[in-house]
Amino acid sequence: MYLDTSCSTSRSHQSTRESAAEEFDPDVVAGRLAAALSPAVKGVLVEHNYIDKDYRSTYYGFYAKKGKRYGANCVRLHLFDATVTYDAPTLRIQTSDSSRKNALTDHYFGYVVLRPTTVATIGRSVIAPGIRRAP
Repeated sequence: MYLDTSCSTSRSHQSTRESAAEEFDPDVVAGRLAAALSPAVKGVLVEHNYIDKDYRSTYYGFYAKKGKRYGANCVRLHLFDATVTYDAPTLRIQTSDSSRKNALTDHYFGYVVLRPTTVATIGRSVIAPGIRRAP
């Protein structure tokens, strides 16, 4: 299931906060993303029930054996600029820049995987270097 939260950066992080379950620690994640990403990120596409191979391996080797119940699926956040839109009924991601065949790749900044562990929820991430704020 996907949810489009294309909007300004501060609202985008607020929408991320509202669309993730508590087990993903959305307040901390939204704050860290707001601090780490440049204002060029204007939209976040939330992919629920994502199966992350790295977390799944850790899940079966560690989390599944604990007394507390942990979820087996993750959430993946895809990062875009303001020109990208998402049409839920057709599951199409489009950009207003249609001059080139693969124009969407110029407006996609990468993804961040959120693990349902309550602590250390930010997992595997692939982010374009140009959108990171300097530490």
